[in-house]
Amino acid sequence: AGCVALAAALGRTPRPPRRVLVFAGMRDKHLAPMLAQLAGSFDAVVCTTVGLPRSEAPAAVADHARAAGCRRVSTRASAHAALAHAEALAGEDGEVVVAGSLFLVAAARALRLRLREDPRVAL
Repeated sequence: AGCVALAAALGRTPRPPRRVLVFAGMRDKHLAPMLAQLAGSFDAVVCTTVGLPRSEAPAAVADHARAAGCRRVSTRASAHAALAHAEALAGEDGEVVVAGSLFLVAAARALRLRLREDPRVAL
């Protein structure tokens, strides 16, 4: 449902010259259908891991991405490396979107904020 909502939201926003997805997921999730919802929204996908025992290996995530019809799929061994690669692919005028595992989103947020870890948010 999250990937459906993300694809819909991206469809309502102006598309930048290049849009790159950074994606990680857990082994017990259905990654190919998730990625199939997003495939048409991105010019490239960088697959990574969040380093937890449940996290799917980047190469396996990439296999799911290719099976889902994603174009220009690559892998990186860490969230930090994946974000750096995605930013290089997107260029100055492009956009990087992080999705899949919320653990990856938290890691990306911490990196952006230059924090050791993502701060907890009270709900």
